[in-house]
Amino acid sequence: MTTEPTENTTMTFPHKRNARVKLRTIALTFAVGALASVAILALHFSSQTQSPQVSCSEKPSFEQTTPWLTACLSATASAEDVEQMLVAWGRIRHDSDLDWGGVSPVHLLPDGNLQFVIRYYPDSAVLKNAFWDPQGKLVVLQRDTQHWRVVFDASTLEVERADGTAEPYTWMYNLLSTRDVTGDGLDDLLLELHYSNGSHLTLGYITVLTAHPSHDHSELQVAFLQKANSVAPIDNYRFVGAEGTPVFQSVVWLDYNDEIAITRTFSFEGDSFALAKEDIDLKLCRSVATTPDGSLWCAFDGPRDTEPFRSPVGLYRVKDGQVSHINIPTLIHVLKVAPDGALYVGAGRGVLRYRMDQWETWVSLDGHEFDHVLFLFPTDLAFASNGDVWVAGIFSLTRFDGKTWTQYDINARRLLVAPDGSLWTEGWDGHSDSDCCFTHVTGNTWVTYTYSATLPVSEDLLNKIHELRH
Repeated sequence: MTTEPTENTTMTFPHKRNARVKLRTIALTFAVGALASVAILALHFSSQTQSPQVSCSEKPSFEQTTPWLTACLSATASAEDVEQMLVAWGRIRHDSDLDWGGVSPVHLLPDGNLQFVIRYYPDSAVLKNAFWDPQGKLVVLQRDTQHWRVVFDASTLEVERADGTAEPYTWMYNLLSTRDVTGDGLDDLLLELHYSNGSHLTLGYITVLTAHPSHDHSELQVAFLQKANSVAPIDNYRFVGAEGTPVFQSVVWLDYNDEIAITRTFSFEGDSFALAKEDIDLKLCRSVATTPDGSLWCAFDGPRDTEPFRSPVGLYRVKDGQVSHINIPTLIHVLKVAPDGALYVGAGRGVLRYRMDQWETWVSLDGHEFDHVLFLFPTDLAFASNGDVWVAGIFSLTRFDGKTWTQYDINARRLLVAPDGSLWTEGWDGHSDSDCCFTHVTGNTWVTYTYSATLPVSEDLLNKIHELRH
């Protein structure tokens, strides 16, 4: 007898079906539990990454300072609250000599939320030994609803070293000024950055940090960056001008009297700063000369050994309202313009000449034989109507007639060619304890007079000779 299968054939083994249902239920329950566990772990690790588990009363490591700030600050935190927290953590210290960090409220970004510029450094106990390698941090925090976030971290920037490699901004920072110099209604920051390689060699950079509209309206960017050197000192930059017409200036001081020798004014033109004007205080120049093309030439004393970054060096030319710098890496003693319009520059142990837009070495210690080589520290030059050039030196007076050098055993500091072609000099005679003397040179002979002596010259020439002493 054959039995045909029916729709209830599977029901002939009810205990097997119940077992399969139980297994499916157990598997589903386990899967749901596993997924829930994974979700909880993911949420846990995500929270750990985004908001570290911190105890705000403890002190974080230096590297964790910024994350801890964003986790510990309340939405109502003030600049004073932030600074107190950093002081408690040993990141900020104020004393009579150094300002290691600070907190400043600013309006850098266009959305209007509260922002802080924060500077901090390693532990105070370390700072005493970290002056030459401070490894500081500069960040900008912004309050976003009930949270704080980092919108700028200077350590993400790099500058180019002399050898072409990149250098990170882990430096000592100084906030020089805060003002809207780009005209967009937002604050711009003028920052000074000092870097050390761990020795007593420091570099400096000047940065203007701005959010002026560019590719990204809300992105903070460096709008101006200048490496400091002896011509552009790192500690003399400023925002100046009235509201609505502010400008950015750099000033160069003379180190021995704290007077401003050079002022450079920059204006913001669309997306960058451009040099708009340069001014030189001519009364502070060591020597001044004007050439026939209208150029005004100014030489400064050069750097002092104590503060070489605080004095202008070399030669400056002012023409058509623009100032250019000629790098002459030695002390310039005198500038004189010859009858043919050439500029003679007595510098170091020689004389340079500038004519027809070309520089040349007119005379130097190399290639010339003199009895007293120290004459080649030229203190003055004079030009006779017959084409002779006189050079005053420390231990010798010399004359060049276009072919031959002639030396005179005369110590000359200043020179004056008289109308009759003879020469008057002023300087020490090598014997007297006082400044001493005027010397009158005619041909190959000369006569020396004390300052109080009666000179056989006209009153007009007498006044000019006495002016040599000043």
